[in-house]
Amino acid sequence: KRLTVLNMLEHNYKMWCSINRVPTSTLCFRDYCLEALDQCNLTFKKARRMDYHHFERLLRAFHNKGIYFVNFATAPAQPPQESFVPSFAEEGYKFYDPEEEDDFLSKVEGPESSDDESDCEADNDDAWFPC
Repeated sequence: KRLTVLNMLEHNYKMWCSINRVPTSTLCFRDYCLEALDQCNLTFKKARRMDYHHFERLLRAFHNKGIYFVNFATAPAQPPQESFVPSFAEEGYKFYDPEEEDDFLSKVEGPESSDDESDCEADNDDAWFPC
């Protein structure tokens, strides 16, 4: 299990270095991670004895070395533009605005919704929501 996590971190580190055009470390990746642990004095600290502040220091040390717990393989190649709109917002969903005085729930329609009652028939297995 430890090797799997270490391999994932190494893959993410190499991907991050490639994306940001940063040369990778010449150290063995295990030693590179241990160096981050040494910097925040957590080398011999057991995870069960660590609190929030210890984990925060550890993540900050990893972050400073370019080690992330995120899968860079699925990260977008280009950062989103300033006017980024999530895909579900483009499909007709409406976000709750407490300052609006109209009835919010009566106007929300997703891309799958329809006005007819045919989706609620018992013999229809393709219904979006079970009735």
